[in-house]
Amino acid sequence: MKIRLLAPTQLNGHVHQTGDVVDWPDNIKPPHRTVQKTADRIDYDPANGLDANRIAGQMVDEPLYVEVKEDRHG
Repeated sequence: MKIRLLAPTQLNGHVHQTGDVVDWPDNIKPPHRTVQKTADRIDYDPANGLDANRIAGQMVDEPLYVEVKEDRHG
């Protein structure tokens, strides 16, 4: 798969820069960054303490690439 990088990325010991188009191996997950989508929720409970009802926020993987469609006509 060909991808255009949205951030500097290392592959096989070489650092590729933002904007580089790279042939990415199928057996390796393309670059991504894990970000927190929703905030942690904390319900204050005076009887059990501050973190008694803590619910962790949702985490998601944000891609650091876009797939480049190959032109098979040229």
